[in-house]
Amino acid sequence: FQSESLNCPPSRHRVPTLHSLPPPAHSSPPQPSPTMRSHVLRIRMRAMARATISAKLRKRDYRKLWIQRIGAASRRYDVPYNRLIYGLASQQIELNRKILSELAITEPYSFRGLAYLAYDANRTAGGFRLMRAPGDEQVDNLAEGEQSDRHME
Repeated sequence: FQSESLNCPPSRHRVPTLHSLPPPAHSSPPQPSPTMRSHVLRIRMRAMARATISAKLRKRDYRKLWIQRIGAASRRYDVPYNRLIYGLASQQIELNRKILSELAITEPYSFRGLAYLAYDANRTAGGFRLMRAPGDEQVDNLAEGEQSDRHME
Protein backbone atom coordinates (compact mmCIF):
# COMPACT_ATOMS: atom_id res chain seq x y z
CA PHE A 1 0.00 0.00 0.00
CA GLN A 2 2.81 2.40 0.82
CA SER A 3 4.60 1.74 -2.43
CA GLU A 4 1.54 2.76 -4.40
CA SER A 5 1.07 5.91 -2.40
CA LEU A 6 4.68 6.93 -2.93
CA ASN A 7 4.32 6.71 -6.71
CA CYS A 8 1.40 9.17 -6.70
CA PRO A 9 1.98 12.89 -6.87
CA PRO A 10 1.87 14.56 -3.43
CA SER A 11 -1.08 16.82 -4.31
CA ARG A 12 -3.43 13.84 -4.45
CA HIS A 13 -2.72 12.80 -0.85
CA ARG A 14 -3.98 15.81 0.97
CA VAL A 15 -6.10 15.16 4.00
CA PRO A 16 -9.35 17.10 3.72
CA THR A 17 -9.59 19.92 6.23
CA LEU A 18 -12.67 21.46 7.76
CA HIS A 19 -12.52 24.39 5.35
CA SER A 20 -12.17 22.21 2.30
CA LEU A 21 -15.31 20.18 3.05
CA PRO A 22 -18.62 21.33 1.61
CA PRO A 23 -21.00 22.98 4.09
CA PRO A 24 -23.64 20.69 5.60
CA ALA A 25 -27.08 20.73 4.06
CA HIS A 26 -28.72 21.97 7.32
CA SER A 27 -26.63 24.11 9.63
CA SER A 28 -29.36 24.24 12.33
CA PRO A 29 -30.82 21.19 14.06
CA PRO A 30 -33.89 19.73 12.43
CA GLN A 31 -37.15 21.34 13.53
CA PRO A 32 -39.90 19.13 14.95
CA SER A 33 -43.12 18.81 13.07
CA PRO A 34 -46.03 21.04 14.18
CA THR A 35 -47.83 18.12 15.83
CA MET A 36 -44.69 17.13 17.71
CA ARG A 37 -44.16 20.72 18.82
CA SER A 38 -47.69 20.98 20.21
CA HIS A 39 -47.25 17.63 21.99
CA VAL A 40 -44.02 18.85 23.64
CA LEU A 41 -45.71 22.10 24.68
CA ARG A 42 -48.60 20.17 26.20
CA ILE A 43 -46.17 18.02 28.21
CA ARG A 44 -44.27 21.09 29.42
CA MET A 45 -47.47 22.90 30.43
CA ARG A 46 -48.69 19.81 32.31
CA ALA A 47 -45.34 19.55 34.11
CA MET A 48 -45.49 23.21 35.11
CA ALA A 49 -49.05 22.81 36.38
CA ARG A 50 -48.09 19.76 38.44
CA ALA A 51 -45.05 21.55 39.85
CA THR A 52 -47.26 24.45 40.94
CA ILE A 53 -49.76 22.09 42.55
CA SER A 54 -46.96 20.25 44.35
CA ALA A 55 -45.48 23.50 45.64
CA LYS A 56 -48.86 24.61 46.98
CA LEU A 57 -49.42 21.24 48.66
CA ARG A 58 -45.96 21.38 50.20
CA LYS A 59 -46.67 24.87 51.60
CA ARG A 60 -49.99 23.64 52.96
CA ASP A 61 -48.34 20.65 54.65
CA TYR A 62 -45.66 22.81 56.27
CA ARG A 63 -48.28 25.24 57.55
CA LYS A 64 -50.23 22.34 59.10
CA LEU A 65 -47.04 21.07 60.74
CA TRP A 66 -46.21 24.50 62.17
CA ILE A 67 -49.72 24.91 63.54
CA GLN A 68 -49.58 21.48 65.20
CA ARG A 69 -46.22 22.30 66.80
CA ILE A 70 -47.41 25.69 68.04
CA GLY A 71 -50.63 24.17 69.36
CA ALA A 72 -48.76 21.47 71.26
CA ALA A 73 -46.33 23.96 72.76
CA SER A 74 -49.04 26.46 73.69
CA ARG A 75 -51.14 23.75 75.36
CA ARG A 76 -48.10 22.99 77.50
CA TYR A 77 -48.60 26.47 78.98
CA ASP A 78 -52.42 26.14 79.10
CA VAL A 79 -53.03 28.64 76.31
CA PRO A 80 -55.02 27.28 73.36
CA TYR A 81 -53.60 27.87 69.89
CA ASN A 82 -56.32 30.27 68.79
CA ARG A 83 -55.92 32.36 71.95
CA LEU A 84 -52.16 32.43 71.48
CA ILE A 85 -52.47 33.75 67.93
CA TYR A 86 -55.18 36.25 68.92
CA GLY A 87 -53.20 37.44 71.94
CA LEU A 88 -50.01 37.93 69.95
CA ALA A 89 -51.90 39.83 67.26
CA SER A 90 -53.58 42.07 69.84
CA GLN A 91 -50.15 42.79 71.37
CA GLN A 92 -48.95 43.65 67.84
CA ILE A 93 -46.33 40.89 67.87
CA GLU A 94 -45.93 39.93 64.24
CA LEU A 95 -44.29 36.52 64.19
CA ASN A 96 -45.30 34.08 61.51
CA ARG A 97 -46.14 30.48 62.25
CA LYS A 98 -42.80 29.17 61.01
CA ILE A 99 -40.88 31.33 63.46
CA LEU A 100 -43.28 30.54 66.31
CA SER A 101 -42.80 26.85 65.60
CA GLU A 102 -39.01 27.19 65.66
CA LEU A 103 -39.19 29.18 68.90
CA ALA A 104 -41.39 26.51 70.48
CA ILE A 105 -38.80 23.85 69.65
CA THR A 106 -35.48 25.62 70.17
CA GLU A 107 -36.33 28.36 72.70
CA PRO A 108 -39.00 27.12 75.12
CA TYR A 109 -38.36 29.96 77.59
CA SER A 110 -38.87 32.59 74.88
CA PHE A 111 -42.00 30.80 73.76
CA ARG A 112 -43.21 30.76 77.35
CA GLY A 113 -42.79 34.54 77.42
CA LEU A 114 -44.85 34.87 74.25
CA ALA A 115 -47.51 32.56 75.73
CA TYR A 116 -47.64 34.74 78.84
CA LEU A 117 -48.00 37.88 76.72
CA ALA A 118 -50.85 36.24 74.79
CA TYR A 119 -52.46 35.11 78.05
CA ASP A 120 -52.17 38.62 79.48
CA ALA A 121 -53.66 40.18 76.34
CA ASN A 122 -56.59 37.75 76.42
CA ARG A 123 -57.12 38.28 80.14
CA THR A 124 -57.25 42.06 79.84
CA ALA A 125 -59.55 41.77 76.82
CA GLY A 126 -61.85 39.46 78.81
CA GLY A 127 -61.07 36.60 76.46
CA PHE A 128 -60.63 33.74 78.91
CA ARG A 129 -59.66 33.00 82.47
CA LEU A 130 -57.11 30.47 83.59
CA MET A 131 -56.55 29.18 87.07
CA ARG A 132 -52.87 30.15 86.90
CA ALA A 133 -50.45 31.96 84.68
CA PRO A 134 -49.21 29.82 81.81
CA GLY A 135 -46.36 27.46 82.66
CA ASP A 136 -45.63 28.74 86.16
CA GLU A 137 -44.59 25.51 87.85
CA GLN A 138 -43.44 23.67 84.73
CA VAL A 139 -40.68 25.96 83.53
CA ASP A 140 -39.65 26.92 87.08
CA ASN A 141 -39.21 23.24 87.93
CA LEU A 142 -37.20 22.72 84.78
CA ALA A 143 -34.98 25.63 85.68
CA GLU A 144 -34.16 23.91 88.97
CA GLY A 145 -33.23 20.70 87.15
CA GLU A 146 -36.41 18.75 87.85
CA GLN A 147 -38.58 17.31 85.12
CA SER A 148 -42.32 17.45 85.42
CA ASP A 149 -44.61 14.71 84.18
CA ARG A 150 -46.15 17.04 81.60
CA HIS A 151 -42.84 17.57 79.82
CA MET A 152 -42.25 13.83 79.56
CA GLU A 153 -45.34 13.34 77.32
